[in-house]
Amino acid sequence: MKHNWEYRPFDGVAHTITPISKIEKSEYLSYGLVPIISQEETLISGYWYNSKDVTPHQKPVVIFGDHSRVLKYIDFEFVVGADGVKIIEPEDDINTKFLYYYLHWLNIPSLGYSRHFKLVKEALYAVPPKESQERIVAELDKINELIEQNRELLRHLDSLAQSLFYDTFGDPITNPKGWKMVTLEDVCTLKSGDSSANKLPFGKTPYVKVGDMNLPENKTYIQTSSNFVDTGGKNKLLFPIGTTIFPKRGGAILTNKKRLTKTEICCDLNIMGAIPKNINSKYLFFYFILKDFSELVDGSTVPQINNGDIYPLKIQFPPLSLQEEFATKIEAIEAQKATVEKSIAELQTLLDSRMDYWFN
Repeated sequence: MKHNWEYRPFDGVAHTITPISKIEKSEYLSYGLVPIISQEETLISGYWYNSKDVTPHQKPVVIFGDHSRVLKYIDFEFVVGADGVKIIEPEDDINTKFLYYYLHWLNIPSLGYSRHFKLVKEALYAVPPKESQERIVAELDKINELIEQNRELLRHLDSLAQSLFYDTFGDPITNPKGWKMVTLEDVCTLKSGDSSANKLPFGKTPYVKVGDMNLPENKTYIQTSSNFVDTGGKNKLLFPIGTTIFPKRGGAILTNKKRLTKTEICCDLNIMGAIPKNINSKYLFFYFILKDFSELVDGSTVPQINNGDIYPLKIQFPPLSLQEEFATKIEAIEAQKATVEKSIAELQTLLDSRMDYWFN
């Protein structure tokens, strides 16, 4: 035990607050008087018009997603969105940000879509003197601030890449530069994932599923996969550099940032491979993510896009030399992003090690 530290059960460090009301997701507003806080990954899920629904709290609170395990530090007025939000208010001798970091360090394990707050209540909590809590928070906040600065730089580089596309080729919807139009069938090939891949035993080959397309850091690319399988040396679906991957059933359109050469994908994902002499893969990717293809989605409960819907689509076809010039600039931006991503990874490792030092 560290000097002057004590260990308490959950009831000795915090209590939960019952929300005044819960706003259904269908009622969220884009603008309003009060932010809506839910168990979703984003800090603010929407807005509400009635301040009478604000949940009162005496100090900053920690939000814990009972299903999602998402943690949020909230130091402003808010209303609660939908279900599964646990509002944790620390006792007077506990710094809220200190508790927030401690819960991060606990790393509550996933129970699937079960409720997880019971694990929070069963945990034991380290409690140093208040001044020590504040020093620890100041140290961890500084590392987090550097991480966020780097993430903001990544967002800027992503915006720069999209602006470069518009400046070079114009709006992919209106085609103001009057580029020649061809069908996707003329310039690319489509492959679907193997429905039997999810039955393969655990191994070393990454197996990308729809859920991997929506991980926090996977906004425009697949950074990792959640599963690995043993393919037994059989022929694989290859991912050439810049391959565009998109789900058949909703989700974001992403590219394989890690450029994995042997990767299985689930049957709900498609690979869109550029035909090298016909189109540049980076141009194809950016065109695909910037153009709205929502008209292709059928009206079923689970939206679905089929290959037969994709091939007839028209795509602007500027000169291949211009596409390649654009790709060269994108590669320079990606190199900068790789440097920033490395910094983020190193800072995250530092943050984890410092939390482990203080809390373990």
